[in-house]
Amino acid sequence: MRVAVVGAGVAGLSTALCVLEQCGPRAPALQLAVHAERLSPRTASDGAVGLWQPYALHGRGPQETLWNKETFEYLLGHVGSPEAEEMGLFLVSGYNLFKEPVPLFDQGADVVINCTGVRAGDLQPDPALQPGRGQVIKVRHGLIPGKKHSCKNRLPVTVLGGVNQLGNWSEENSAQDHRAIWESCCRLLPALQDAPIVEEWSGLRPVRPSVRLEREAVGPGRSEVPRQVIHNYGHGGFGITIHWGCAMAAARLCSNILQERLPLRAARL
Repeated sequence: MRVAVVGAGVAGLSTALCVLEQCGPRAPALQLAVHAERLSPRTASDGAVGLWQPYALHGRGPQETLWNKETFEYLLGHVGSPEAEEMGLFLVSGYNLFKEPVPLFDQGADVVINCTGVRAGDLQPDPALQPGRGQVIKVRHGLIPGKKHSCKNRLPVTVLGGVNQLGNWSEENSAQDHRAIWESCCRLLPALQDAPIVEEWSGLRPVRPSVRLEREAVGPGRSEVPRQVIHNYGHGGFGITIHWGCAMAAARLCSNILQERLPLRAARL
């Protein structure tokens, strides 16, 4: 079976890994390829703060809570491991400060896994999907983490942010947003005023009322067997928080497809 994962952010790469781990042992001939317009370090996953925190999940269902939990357990299991530094993974404590109260196939693939984030609507219309533009400033400074406007320490830089502008497709850095972020963070921590700026980044969160994680038949493929698409996108600003749980769920859907096709293949033989 040939599987194509479209998207190489945290959702796409983790889904590809889970598919290999879950389906590979039962299908030694499994062929998996990752296709993406942007690769690391040019993805939204690379530029974002990368904090595990389900801050944008109010009103979401128990399934997404489970995916968050699975992701947390996976990440926690790697804290302190030899891979942790390369993963950029460490434990950090901090605070959130709020001004207002916050409520508690054209390449022959049999399966395409859609992890295209905010661009998923280009492949199939999805009126529920919209960009949530973010912008951050990265400075070289050993600061305490965890503020909102936020000062999040991801060594060797501290990340200052941010904004969440729904419907804004611009990936250009905004001088106005820069000023608002800088002034707010400097009021919070005056020592920041002397910190050298290392980088400024803007990106688009794939915002949706809920994650779209489901299987869809899209028409005949090889041998008239319907092609299958597994959608895994719409993670908003919490891709790091939920990615592994979603990746395992997508891999289970892929495993189900594999299981269904094994009898068909045996019958043809």
